Amino acid sequence: LNSPSNLLSLSKQDLRTSCVIIDYNSTLSHLRDQVLEYRDLSPTGLPAEAAHVLFDTLRWAEALPGARRVLLASISSQTNNSVDPGVTLGVADRIYRAASGVIVDLFCLES
Repeated sequence: LNSPSNLLSLSKQDLRTSCVIIDYNSTLSHLRDQVLEYRDLSPTGLPAEAAHVLFDTLRWAEALPGARRVLLASISSQTNNSVDPGVTLGVADRIYRAASGVIVDLFCLES
């Protein structure tokens, strides 16, 4: 799961009109009202719950009108806090594959 990280710069307008966030353990919940749509795979950080809903959530995000980017919270960074690190790593691997190995660091511009 180690790949070079890229920097993704988005304006607040880009976030609001074309970005969907798929969160895990409420990591990105502070952006909930700033994006087109938001969904959390497991607000309480349960890896089995995230594994169960992952692919349905990805299909939901891809079908949303206006969605051009799907941004997913990092799950692999939370394995130390997980009750089941093996499942957490499995979910992280599925997300990595769904993203074709593209990992970015996100920051938002003011305008």
